[in-house]
Amino acid sequence: MLNTPDSWVRLSLWVTAPLNLVAAFAFAFPGSGLGQFVGLPADAQLFFTVFSGAMVGLFGCVYLWLALQPEIVRPVLCIGACGKSLAVVTAVSLYAAGHLTGTAALRLCGDLVFVVLWFAYLMQHRATA
Repeated sequence: MLNTPDSWVRLSLWVTAPLNLVAAFAFAFPGSGLGQFVGLPADAQLFFTVFSGAMVGLFGCVYLWLALQPEIVRPVLCIGACGKSLAVVTAVSLYAAGHLTGTAALRLCGDLVFVVLWFAYLMQHRATA
């Protein structure tokens, strides 16, 4: 089942789609139990938390859509990899500046696994195309 690069990417999309949707709730409501579990600051401004949650949810829907496609749409995967990269860079930057706990930064840096897998797939697919 997982014997091709496409199957690994598809599995990763199936994994990250629901994770993004759960994370969207945590970002939108950082004072909730889930938001506190992730380590988000409970006192963040409502507009920014809801907007962040909406964007994370949107990416989750895109990952789900991409997982359902007969072929991996490379430009969409590239946008997803860039979005995940941005999440990692943001988490590390906020941690380094003292605005995010180490726990939250580590949980957000889990996206690094998807970044590496997706960019490796894109580079390999480009090299063989």
